[in-house]
Amino acid sequence: PVSALLSHLQSQSKQPQPPKPKLVSTTSEWKALQHHAKHIQTTTHLRTLLLDPIRCAAMFSTHDGLYLDYSRQRATLETFELLYQLAE
Repeated sequence: PVSALLSHLQSQSKQPQPPKPKLVSTTSEWKALQHHAKHIQTTTHLRTLLLDPIRCAAMFSTHDGLYLDYSRQRATLETFELLYQLAE
């Protein structure tokens, strides 16, 4: 019985394995988001972002009566665009 199990395991190991999934951290979208985050952290202050009425109006979402306000995060509309690209 053990030898049969070992033979079965050995035959399985010889079969071609499916390709490993690509890590999200190796994508160009991830790299672009990292670069953007570094730029935002070093050049942008939240007070400045809060002065932009277009940004503040676009940085909220509602779902099932829940109101989510992202305007108090150090993120821009470009940040969200990069996040969408990463999600695709």
